[in-house]
Amino acid sequence: MLFAPSNGGGGGSFLFWADLKRRKVIQVAIAYAIVAWLVIQIVVAVEAPLRLPAWTDSLVIVLLVIGFPVALVLSWMFDLTPEGLKRTPGADAVGTTVSGGVAGGRKLEYAILGLVVAAVAWLLYRTELAPEPAAEATVAASSGPAEPSAAREKSVAVLPIESLSPDKNDAYFAAGLHEEIIGQLGKIRTLRVISRTSVMRYENTDLSIPEIGRELDVGALVESSVRYAAGRIRVTAQLIDVTTDQHLWSEIYERPFEDIFAIQTDIATKIAAALEAELSNEERASIEAPLTHSPDAYALYLRALATFAATAPTLEASQAYFDQAIALDPEFAQAYARKALYYLLPLGAAITAMPEDPIQRARFAALGRENVEKALALDPDDGLAYTALGWAHQYEWKWTEMAAAFERAVELSPNEPASLAAHGMSLILTGEGDRERGLALVRRAISLDPNRAVWHVVLGLSLVLDGDKPAAAESFQRALDLNPVFPDALAELAVVSAEVGDLEVARRSAQLLDSQWRAAHQPTLAPMVIRAYRAAAMPDDALRVLHELEALDEREVVSAMTWFLAYYALDDAEKALDWLATAVRTHDTYGRYIPMLETRNDFTAPLWDDP
Repeated sequence: MLFAPSNGGGGGSFLFWADLKRRKVIQVAIAYAIVAWLVIQIVVAVEAPLRLPAWTDSLVIVLLVIGFPVALVLSWMFDLTPEGLKRTPGADAVGTTVSGGVAGGRKLEYAILGLVVAAVAWLLYRTELAPEPAAEATVAASSGPAEPSAAREKSVAVLPIESLSPDKNDAYFAAGLHEEIIGQLGKIRTLRVISRTSVMRYENTDLSIPEIGRELDVGALVESSVRYAAGRIRVTAQLIDVTTDQHLWSEIYERPFEDIFAIQTDIATKIAAALEAELSNEERASIEAPLTHSPDAYALYLRALATFAATAPTLEASQAYFDQAIALDPEFAQAYARKALYYLLPLGAAITAMPEDPIQRARFAALGRENVEKALALDPDDGLAYTALGWAHQYEWKWTEMAAAFERAVELSPNEPASLAAHGMSLILTGEGDRERGLALVRRAISLDPNRAVWHVVLGLSLVLDGDKPAAAESFQRALDLNPVFPDALAELAVVSAEVGDLEVARRSAQLLDSQWRAAHQPTLAPMVIRAYRAAAMPDDALRVLHELEALDEREVVSAMTWFLAYYALDDAEKALDWLATAVRTHDTYGRYIPMLETRNDFTAPLWDDP
């Protein structure tokens, strides 16, 4: 019979407890709990390094829970004796099996004691004796095949975050969170953080960690995944030394979505600690400050970031999500800043990204200005807001204010390539500052975002204005290596190649650019093709493109500045200046050309020489 009969409530309970002890059920329960705890700790510790699926530890916990009652039943039914596993005798047979039972009991007690010692040792190791991540990094670097370069000592790239969300519509969490973690790390001045645009090419790569590290010239990479479901988020993150391919730090976070800011803060500070990057009090406060107190608003903000990244330069979809986020939290400063930046960036970036219609440009400028003012009123120390403010000043031709805004943006966001490149270019174009510093800022932008073609074009233009045309040609060619159909790069390469005597490259570049013009008939392309053909000594083709632009003007808007650039490329100074006067009078212009025209250089020399 399973339980001894009871002569009274208290006596029955005592006999049952005694029977549990005799059958070693209590000892087995204790031993099982200790073993289960150790197993869970070990699985959590090795899950990230061994790249096990994110659900591994959950599966182990479920199996251990299922196994617990099974272990108790088996301990009730069987004894461990010197002769092996035997069925436990009833209470009336205890006396005949004392020696075997005592021996088995002592073995179990010794086993429990050993497990307790092992558990304590593991706990001490994990909390007190395990080497700090920075120390591991030092050991790993010393045992690797080569010493890391000085530029790579405190540098990191966050690889695209893998989305494990069961609902594919929630994949935006991964893209938005990726950009935000990079942004958090980018606030640390002593850390070089590679931009999101440069790491996206490694989303589905076969390259190894060391190979990616060498291409980006960084010392560490972050691999991570995110799973969102039923209001909870699970983030796994691991920091890997690119020289040794060893883990410097790893963590698994499984919390309500409301804790997303705490997760981002912990990831940023732990990575900084592992790489021994010092945080100032201001940087730490900025990283720890939540962007909003509304989780729903933040989810919409992440969706806006992911939508813009996927559909740029289409703005409407991302702006709608920003508007919804702001409706939930009217004090969401970063939402206003991003919204402003997305409106203003086309007004100061590559020419072909700019709206041709002056009414649309004016609308973008007004919306950008309105939102950047709201952002700065809520958060006067937002670096992205100052970048947007710089573009707004450029559109308004306020060069001194533009340079000051970009300078402040660089101070607040030392790892933001758009701020660095914009300020560098502004210093070179306007003569408001040190040209050498301007070039250094543009090169810094490239070091942070090496796989984005536009920064290589900006560097090439800066080098042209600085008089180093061979180096400029190399920059334009690098831009085309990254984006073979980048119009600005093709046009500038054609011109500078002709000037250094390489007509073959100039003609090939002009013809490639012409193929884009024929395919799209985008008005802003026409002056580039005309200028490229003129530089390549192909005047008939240049005139053909002008006539095609004239035909296009009968069907859609062609801006005054486009006509100025077209006639200027043809050396028709009279018509060019007439159109420039119209462009200035109607504010129908590309902002970056105005300060360039005010500075005497190879591009503007014919204007300066004209009475």
